[in-house]
Amino acid sequence: ASEGVDRVEPPDLGEGVLFKMYAGSSNRLDLHEVGRSVLNKSMLDSNHVMILDHGSELFIWVGTGADDNERKSAWRIADNFLKLNNRNTNTPVHLYKEGHNIKNKVWNSIFGS
Repeated sequence: ASEGVDRVEPPDLGEGVLFKMYAGSSNRLDLHEVGRSVLNKSMLDSNHVMILDHGSELFIWVGTGADDNERKSAWRIADNFLKLNNRNTNTPVHLYKEGHNIKNKVWNSIFGS
């Protein structure tokens, strides 16, 4: 007989959790959840930086109208997101810019090419 192991399965993220970066109080950048599990391209906001948590990967998408503060802070915010959520800081993080060709299969399966 095999010995039982208490193992909690991670929650089913479906396609992931999508966040929008925006300027909060005191010129601080915050993340606001836009969608979870079932996502689509219309959820991407061209005026902001978006972060997709797909579980095994993190995606940063920079909209063409995102302000300079969001653009410059995107990597730092993604890194802090991993740390604050007790995630491995070696999690792959991808950065894409709106209007550029994205060849990542995971991204394209969620948002199309």
